[in-house]
Amino acid sequence: TVASTLIFVLVLLEANRLHMLRHPWGNRAEVSSPTLRCLIQLHYYNRILELLDTIFRISQKKFRTYGALHFYLRLVNVWSWFAAARVGGGDAFFITALDSAVVAVRFIVFTLSLL
Repeated sequence: TVASTLIFVLVLLEANRLHMLRHPWGNRAEVSSPTLRCLIQLHYYNRILELLDTIFRISQKKFRTYGALHFYLRLVNVWSWFAAARVGGGDAFFITALDSAVVAVRFIVFTLSLL
């Protein structure tokens, strides 16, 4: 949750520095920075670790605790990674910011539901 929230904030700050927030989509692919690329990579490496966690749990036959929403979110992560890698700069920040915000909110809700 902390990593997703931090990445969300840093991606928005970097996108603002690059003047990409005025038009969240439709930005040229050339508009990017090494910092933005690094943040996008970090976000999706974190998502890949979550995907591996899901695969390990399924292989241990512990998938009864996971619902259809969990698998749907993992598929969305794979699609988002493909889209971010395909789009590159430009609009990739929007996909990353949106996904990291959803992940942060999701983990906060999961944590609060355990209390």
